[in-house]
Amino acid sequence: MLQVIWRCPRFPAPVQKDQTPLRIIDEAARSELTVELNAHPYRLDIDWRLCKYAKEKGTKIAVNSDVHDKEGLKDTYFGVGIGRKGWLEFGDILNAMDLAEMNAYSERRRPF
Repeated sequence: MLQVIWRCPRFPAPVQKDQTPLRIIDEAARSELTVELNAHPYRLDIDWRLCKYAKEKGTKIAVNSDVHDKEGLKDTYFGVGIGRKGWLEFGDILNAMDLAEMNAYSERRRPF
């Protein structure tokens, strides 16, 4: 089972190395956990700069549309835009994996 451990608050100011989100990404990387990028345009919970940091650490990002109705699926567009601005590529996105990659990723993870 895959678990997304963290929904990051937005950061309008530049992110500093001693701030909690970076420590959480560090722990996610160490524990092979995934960080969520909520794609709703009023949320976009993970800042694009944190996407870049997560990529550097090897942490996978899950782009989720926070959908509450079928119209909400369109919000994925905004999440993909933030991911691209944060230098994320296809291989950095958890929900861009095919079934074989997802199975391998889930098998590699350490159990809690």
